[in-house]
Amino acid sequence: MALVETYVDPDATGTGTGVDWTNAYTSLNAWEAAEQTDLVADGNNHTVHLRSSAGGDDTTAVTITGWTTDATHLITVTQDDFPADGVLDETKYLLFNNDARPRTLDIQNEFVNIDKLQLKTVAAGTASRTLNYKGTGSQNLNMSKCILFGSGLPAYALIYDTNGIVSVVNAIITGHGVGVLPYSATTGMFNATVYGCTTGIAQGSGTVTATNCAVGNNTDDFSGTITVDHCCSDDGDGTNAQGPLSGSWANEFTDAANGDFSLVSGGNCIDNGTNTGAPSEDIIGTARPQNVTTDIGAYEFLASTGIVILRRRRSA
Repeated sequence: MALVETYVDPDATGTGTGVDWTNAYTSLNAWEAAEQTDLVADGNNHTVHLRSSAGGDDTTAVTITGWTTDATHLITVTQDDFPADGVLDETKYLLFNNDARPRTLDIQNEFVNIDKLQLKTVAAGTASRTLNYKGTGSQNLNMSKCILFGSGLPAYALIYDTNGIVSVVNAIITGHGVGVLPYSATTGMFNATVYGCTTGIAQGSGTVTATNCAVGNNTDDFSGTITVDHCCSDDGDGTNAQGPLSGSWANEFTDAANGDFSLVSGGNCIDNGTNTGAPSEDIIGTARPQNVTTDIGAYEFLASTGIVILRRRRSA
């Protein structure tokens, strides 16, 4: 089995064939149209690498469809210049929908992995969707270390209708009407931060679990039948529940208003998650747990060691 690797850079000025960074496709949409294939017959996996070498946005909406995949022949989308601090950075690669298109990223193929990706949607009406997942068969979508940012309250950050399995890990979802809305799927959410939405996580149908998630400053944090465990929310929902310290998310997050959801020392998100099912690292690659127990939300708190090095002065 071979790994095919291709490249997308909105600022590339080469041939646009995607073979390397110099000749990268200039949009993810161009990549999809050119590379769409039968990975099973080819015997390949396909990874597309994304970056923005000069700060340009990718403003062309994309639909991933028409590929043939299975559990061992996968599509992986990964952003090589994902922000090192996990805070939305528009000088890095950004798939940005700023007009009336209803879907920023539309995935209609099964067995797709999204590992590190920034997506931004400006309100585009009641059907606007930052990431839409829909197809036939037993689809699997794995999304980890992603930022789904809404401006002007677009309708949905992540919405899907599938009989398959959807995994959402170490994600930051903000500023949407509904953060996550599954239909039919078996959904597992681990260590996600869902903040500033009308509804944080809603169940349309299917089985939904939320573990180690920080879900707050939403009009309604959870809606529907959701198994909520070791989460921090405004109302202390679920089992083994936490709420923000003294009722304020300022005691949990460094600067939520500007998209920095790293954890503040002393907050209730620290050391109050569960290690069972938790990812091995956080959104920026910090190992979990740093202490005995995994933290809640997309970030693991990394405390200063407090080590002081003393040097003895030499005598003359």
